[in-house]
Amino acid sequence: MSNCNFKTLRTDNGGDCTYREFNKHFKTVGIRHELTVPKTLEQIRVAERLNRTFMECVRAMLTDSQLPHKFWAEPLSTVVI
Repeated sequence: MSNCNFKTLRTDNGGDCTYREFNKHFKTVGIRHELTVPKTLEQIRVAERLNRTFMECVRAMLTDSQLPHKFWAEPLSTVVI
C-alpha cells in the first residue's frame, strides 16, 4: 500500500454519510466530502463502487495489522485508488 492519501470522497445523500462526526473527521484529515445529486444513478454507482474499494482496502489493512475495527478511520486515511 502506498503512503499517498486521497483528497476527495464522494458519497450519496444517504443518512449514514451526512452525520456531523463523519464530516468532522474528514475536515480534520483534509478530505473533501462530495455528495452526489439525488437519484442520479451514474453518480451513485461510481460513488458506491469507490466506497466499496476503499472499505475493502481498510478491511484488509485492519485484518493484516490485527487492529480492532473501531480504528477504521486510520487505514482509511491512507487508502489510495
